Amino acid sequence: MTKLFRGTCIALIPVVFLLQAFLGLPWIPGLLGWVSLLALVQCLPGSTGPARRSGIALLAMGIFLMLASRATFVQWLSAFTKNAVILAVMLTVPILGLPLRYGGYFAPLEAFYTRYVYSRNRLYLLSSVMSLLIGVLLNFAVVPIVYQLSRGTSIEGGNRIVSTAIVRGYGAAVFWAPGFISVGMMLHALNLEWTEILPTGLLLSALALGLGWLLEMLRLKVFAAGTATPEGEEPKVSTIDWRKLGELSMVGLILIVAILLVDLLTPFPVVNVIPLFAVFFPVAWSAAIGKKKDLKDEMTNYARSVLPNQRNDVVLFVSAGFFGAALQVSGLGERMAAVMQGLGGYFPGGPVAAILLSVIALGVIGVHPVIPITTYLANLNPAALAISSRVLAVTLISSWALGSGSSPFSGVNLLMSGQAGVTSTEIGLRWNLGYTLILGVMVVLILSGLQSWVGL
Repeated sequence: MTKLFRGTCIALIPVVFLLQAFLGLPWIPGLLGWVSLLALVQCLPGSTGPARRSGIALLAMGIFLMLASRATFVQWLSAFTKNAVILAVMLTVPILGLPLRYGGYFAPLEAFYTRYVYSRNRLYLLSSVMSLLIGVLLNFAVVPIVYQLSRGTSIEGGNRIVSTAIVRGYGAAVFWAPGFISVGMMLHALNLEWTEILPTGLLLSALALGLGWLLEMLRLKVFAAGTATPEGEEPKVSTIDWRKLGELSMVGLILIVAILLVDLLTPFPVVNVIPLFAVFFPVAWSAAIGKKKDLKDEMTNYARSVLPNQRNDVVLFVSAGFFGAALQVSGLGERMAAVMQGLGGYFPGGPVAAILLSVIALGVIGVHPVIPITTYLANLNPAALAISSRVLAVTLISSWALGSGSSPFSGVNLLMSGQAGVTSTEIGLRWNLGYTLILGVMVVLILSGLQSWVGL
């Protein structure tokens, strides 16, 4: 009963958020505050690990700041809703990929993997690209799926190659995919359209894929050894169902185009529309392939088993939003912004570099990227930093992507660690920190150049 009630409280966050987004009635923001607070109270006792410790610390500091600032009741209630948009997206996007589980797509994907992956070069390339493409639909769930697909290969050192490729491919999707929290959060907070950051996001995503592949090939000394000869015999496998693979590709294309059209042709922010797509797009998809009953069963399982277990995410995101709002109410946020402006003002691109480095450094010592990013969003003024809102948005999105890839405490590295049997410290720091820092330098140079040359 407790688990069911907790799941219901969590489910109410996206429901009430959508009511606020599309109805705009004056009493709904207050209801969203109460719902968020109720979900926090239900989730905090059962939370564990870094999320619990961070949540308690952020709540304690936030409460102190609110009391010291003599915040009003409305300010208190509003503070609990600061990250409601993140939770609405995060809690609904997994529904988007449910048809993948019963639509008959995994067998042809596995056959494709087994047939065409017989060298280290191909293993890395396909794993990273599939991690990006499937991650657009499944977010974190892409990690076990791509890892399982790769198990059919027997290439020496394949475990590290695949693990690195998955983490970097996932990070490449963070730069632009509309279903990722990183993108939705910036669009909502900075009042931007998805199309305003999409070209830059795609550019950085392609750069991340290319750099990751290059560094891995250099590590493996592929260029020195030559890649003309495959590292094994081409395996004999069953026929690949190209129709199913084409169907999956078409579904992904339709989804992206539909979101793009909504962003271009309607006044609704894309971040508000994503939860609606996440709920209703699988219905149309399942109906098209004759699997409506399977979707019903999966949705029931998601509501009963998956949602109640999202307590760590609810604690982390609600408490981080509360702390960011408390900083803003207390006035300390303005001082923090002044410090950031001073640290980053010594050279062109300084603010971008300061933000990126701080998020990466904090992630390495266990601070989830959502904490500094939420704080920056609530308190940094793009004009004061002499950058545009689009540059700030892409900078924060990049910080999330890079911080997640290098932090031993990030969700993707912890999940990858469980799959690969390697510590998250090994994956985040030894395998990905160098890549993260090089990509970070390139991001700073590109964003600084785009702002100077094309007025980004």
